[in-house]
Amino acid sequence: MGETPRIGLLGCGGIGKVHADSLAALGQPLAAAADADPTRAGELAGKYGCRPLPDLAALLNETDAVIIATPPYLHAEQVIAAAHSGKHVFAEKPLCLTLADAARIGKALASSRGKFMIGYVLRFFPLFRTVREKLASGALGKLVACWDRRFSEWPFHENRWLRDPAKSGGMTVEFFTHDLDWLRWVGGFPVGVSGWTYKAYQGTESAIEDNVWATLKFARGLGTGAASWTSPLTSSALGILGEEGSISSVDGRPPVMRRRGGTEEILPLDGEEPYRAQMREFLACLAEGRDPSPGFSEARDALAIALAVQESARTGAPVVPARPA
Repeated sequence: MGETPRIGLLGCGGIGKVHADSLAALGQPLAAAADADPTRAGELAGKYGCRPLPDLAALLNETDAVIIATPPYLHAEQVIAAAHSGKHVFAEKPLCLTLADAARIGKALASSRGKFMIGYVLRFFPLFRTVREKLASGALGKLVACWDRRFSEWPFHENRWLRDPAKSGGMTVEFFTHDLDWLRWVGGFPVGVSGWTYKAYQGTESAIEDNVWATLKFARGLGTGAASWTSPLTSSALGILGEEGSISSVDGRPPVMRRRGGTEEILPLDGEEPYRAQMREFLACLAEGRDPSPGFSEARDALAIALAVQESARTGAPVVPARPA
């Protein structure tokens, strides 16, 4: 592949437009775009000066890499097709909806010459990255607990596929998987998971949960996460407690850190717009020939944890999440 890869976009909805904007901001031309709605593909192609194409097969014929920004139930077959064609793939989360499909994707990627990256963009938010890096640096000592909570109100009139658990996987798999990936990034793969889900908007057409809480038990320490799409008051909290110190942030403000016996320090948050930073990393991995992070293993782990949360919520019992040997 040359220095400037030909990149195609599959899925020209909201998140597809975000990725197209990010590429444009980085000076990376989009070569082609495809969508199930030809009008939507044509509009995006016209805005970014690329070719509208009818489907994934056409994209794969004319590109070196593809961004998959389609609903989750389509991901498995699309990622597998791209991998079999030897193309590089950036896929929106979640990886897919079942661990059986995740195994199929893993097999296809293992035999592909292409690179793979998953869109867990919280890793590229300066706040989430800064908080996690303080633990990784040793500044807080060994992990005791970490937490991540995000509450907001969701416009349920949008994205009809989102309301169908067979297409989205539910709130836990489609959205809360971001938070589960961050908790796993901090504490490692959990040895046990407890979950609780609830559907508060009983009068909507949606069939998915709209509130979720989870507790992850790590080999060392604990993680808790929560998300709501029914909170009139938007709020968030993020933090880590270590044996030697703690760091926390409320409502997106710069995190406050204090080591045992020390004074409070407000940490600056410097960094690029997260979606742009994420796409910059993908392009850098292609140029340098290195494996992207987060990649397939992180994508599969997040799916396994999300499914364990849903299983625990159904059964009322803790679950040991599935992970390949």
